Amino acid sequence: MLVNIFTSRTAALQTIGDFPAEYRAEDLKPLAQLHAIYFRDAAHHEEYLEIRPVLVWPSGGEGPLTTRINLPVSTMPHCHVELAGRCVVSLADIGYPEAR
Repeated sequence: MLVNIFTSRTAALQTIGDFPAEYRAEDLKPLAQLHAIYFRDAAHHEEYLEIRPVLVWPSGGEGPLTTRINLPVSTMPHCHVELAGRCVVSLADIGYPEAR
């Protein structure tokens, strides 16, 4: 079972699923709102939650800020990006002014 967790219902409805070898840039825009993934494979006894505070492109795999929490947990998990001891779920894209 794979459950994608979005911060926007509209983005969830616009996600196209698996990405073909060729895709359009607009197909990726809803992924900016994908911030967590729950995965469970009962046959292999694997269950985890991935928290992705920033967009991870399909070809890039896990981003450097992605936190994987294996379930069930026995201790308090820590995230790569925390604020006051809590996982940061969503980070706005940092916009830089154009070089002058």
